[in-house]
Amino acid sequence: MKILLVEDDKLLNEGVLLALNTEGYACDAVTTLEQMHQYLKETLYSSYIPLFKK
Repeated sequence: MKILLVEDDKLLNEGVLLALNTEGYACDAVTTLEQMHQYLKETLYSSYIPLFKK
């Protein structure tokens, strides 16, 4: 299972990524919607976690 984490706050992004990796989840993390779209085109994810506000 691979997860894509989307959070524009870099510190929060790194913290959540570290927590997920520590629990054994395979994750990629991005900070922009543009990056999210690019990652979703290139990789099949089981889930994605959007933590940003509009």
